[in-house]
Amino acid sequence: MWERFRTWASNWLGVQVPDPSGTPAEHAKRYVTGEADPVTRVIADRLASLTFADSTLSVTGRDGATLTARGALLRDTLTRFWRGEARAVTAQAFGKGGMVLFPVVTNRGVRIAAVDQSRLLVLRACGGVVEHAVLLADQCARGREKLWLAVSFELTGGGQVLRYAAFNDGGRRVALADVAAWASLPEELTLANADEPMFAWLHCPRDSRVDRPLYGVPVTYGAEALIRELNEHARIYRREYRLTRPMLGLDSTLWRDALRPGEPMDIRRVRRTVQDSDDPFIPLDAPALDGHGVWQYYAPAIRHEAMEARWQSLSRRIEQACGLSQGILTQRQAVSYANKDEVRAALYDTFTVVRAMRDRLEEALGVVCRAADRLMERYALTEPGGRADVALRFDWDVSLIESSSQTFDQMLKLHGIGAMRTEELRAWQTGETAEEAKEALAGGA
Repeated sequence: MWERFRTWASNWLGVQVPDPSGTPAEHAKRYVTGEADPVTRVIADRLASLTFADSTLSVTGRDGATLTARGALLRDTLTRFWRGEARAVTAQAFGKGGMVLFPVVTNRGVRIAAVDQSRLLVLRACGGVVEHAVLLADQCARGREKLWLAVSFELTGGGQVLRYAAFNDGGRRVALADVAAWASLPEELTLANADEPMFAWLHCPRDSRVDRPLYGVPVTYGAEALIRELNEHARIYRREYRLTRPMLGLDSTLWRDALRPGEPMDIRRVRRTVQDSDDPFIPLDAPALDGHGVWQYYAPAIRHEAMEARWQSLSRRIEQACGLSQGILTQRQAVSYANKDEVRAALYDTFTVVRAMRDRLEEALGVVCRAADRLMERYALTEPGGRADVALRFDWDVSLIESSSQTFDQMLKLHGIGAMRTEELRAWQTGETAEEAKEALAGGA
């Protein structure tokens, strides 16, 4: 798909499309199919859970101002994404290397869509800012034909030009008007005063080890050899259990596929009846059941301790290779939460990765919020006029490195010396926004 996408973009826009080293499509394919790499999915999902935990996002008017109608629509859009797809998108960013977020205008308002970075082609970038890119933003089916929607984003002197085109799987252009889902889209749209792309790129905080990287890499990048070794050990572990199941001798005359007189019991029959099925019985000649055979019951003990020790050792080495603390693939180290420094030291590696992703989430959602604001203004979804002046507030959960009771005690001390407002303390405790807490306190709740 990657090469076809490059060809479509090149023919459509008449430009040379560069091919970055380390194709991101390979990372996405391995993550989606789980081919030889289920470990990445486990780590990505675990880190996404730790990133969000009990964290909250609130959208308020800047400097305490009341939200306008457009600000309220932005709040609803971001809140819906935060409570819905945000955690899954973050897991995919960890597992695929990066996700692209962008606002989409629908008949019900605006929603935030997400696709993996293998559907984004960077044509020109300067100083880390993407100035021209093409995104495969959507797909649909028309009969048996699969169709793709490509969007070109190009910054041009303070403005931004968006171009839309539809392609089928063979690369043939399809008229937008012929596709019901995209019939309302113009072939070209210009947005004034847009000095940043209309999409956000949520990168995985993992070093790709290349100069001036554009595309992110999965959190397990560089640990592939260890993961292959762990997968191999999993197969050996499973085989060990299968080969050490109890096997019972049963008179061959009771079998549907009984032995003919004088027919030897060769290893192929044993494999067919035991190793390749869940049947524990072996067909034996009657003399064997009279005590003249080699065995009637066989059940050797599995080497569980040695097998489990190697599993844990490989898992810990993968955690270390990914820059993570113990407790992602292995058992979390036993620590006392009464000692904050001890907890922070034990889990700090994982916390730094989680914190880096949180920083990227804050930046990405800020970009998406401003992009959605521009689209709302362009399509007059709310009142005309200036942009919505909103503030995004992220209340990130810190239970990974400290206990909630300890944090609450610290906040009480801050409140006692006047360094924290009562509504802030209530909002932290109840999960309300600062405005909701203030209203509740004013009403005597």
